[in-house]
Amino acid sequence: MVVVLLAITAWWITKQVYVLKLPGGIPGTALEFPLWAALTGLAGNLVLKLTRLHEFVRPGVRTELFLKTGLVLLGAGISFKTLASAALGSLLQSVIMITSVFFFSWWLAGKFKLDDKLRAVLSAAVSICGVSAAIAAAGSVLAKKEQVTYITTLVIVVALPLMLIMPLVAGALGLPQEVAGAWFGGNIDTTAAVVGAGTIYGERAQQIATIVKSTQNALLGIIAFLLTLYFVTVVERKPDE
Repeated sequence: MVVVLLAITAWWITKQVYVLKLPGGIPGTALEFPLWAALTGLAGNLVLKLTRLHEFVRPGVRTELFLKTGLVLLGAGISFKTLASAALGSLLQSVIMITSVFFFSWWLAGKFKLDDKLRAVLSAAVSICGVSAAIAAAGSVLAKKEQVTYITTLVIVVALPLMLIMPLVAGALGLPQEVAGAWFGGNIDTTAAVVGAGTIYGERAQQIATIVKSTQNALLGIIAFLLTLYFVTVVERKPDE
């Protein structure tokens, strides 16, 4: 109920702002629903914590369920032709992006002398799908709870501004819907922010962004398995084993 009420509130605010003329001649339509949804969610979370109701309503706030339901509905709205034309390119892009970003992040974290488990969680989070990847990687390498909290917070703090900034940059560069969608899907870490950025830029961009990010998500299990294998056979292997 809390999530539904917040969603309705964000939708209502969007409708009110649409008819306004903002400072600098910016039309109200420039501030799309994903922005107000994120701000409303943050405000709702703050109110619940201040009123000490956060823990009470937490079991019923199943954000993961709503996110997965939304992705299924988005997938149902994507034509088979669009899916078929983008699937191969999406898979190729995902493999290249995940591989390059993961190993660069692993190398860079090593230069900063970070713990191997923290390196693994960080690299998985920024190369695949943010929070979900961080949690999966943490389970694979048995990372500390504090390390997971640190990485997931970092991912969310970065993803929210990117959801707004990247569509603006794409518009300034005149990127086609397909190119912009692939860019959003490959570079924004959280699935919700990817869909939000695509929605802001256009329907076609939203579809491509969703396909790209969903492809990355599908590879999460493989990465988690490889991390487990690496840590068992290399990182935590004792000399006499």
